[in-house]
Amino acid sequence: MTFLCYACKRGYLECVKVLIKTNIDLDIKFNNKTLLMLASIKGYDTIVETLIDAGAKIYKTKWYYFRGFIKSTPLTYTLHYKHTEVIKILKDAEKILKM
Repeated sequence: MTFLCYACKRGYLECVKVLIKTNIDLDIKFNNKTLLMLASIKGYDTIVETLIDAGAKIYKTKWYYFRGFIKSTPLTYTLHYKHTEVIKILKDAEKILKM
């Protein structure tokens, strides 16, 4: 686990901001989950916004097997855990990308 993964998973916004400034890869994975997924699962809306603003890809997926292959994105995790503020952030980011 990298420092950035740990900061996203634990909600350390200031650490995330400092590490992003070092031009670190924003699409690295921990346990096959992206940084955006880790923050979305926990409902850290400010970290999700920070990652999106820094260029994290919102469409990165995780495939897993449950009676067939299922694709998960940061939005599907957020919907599952019902983090309404993060849902709004991700939906707005999707709208901007589709323009």
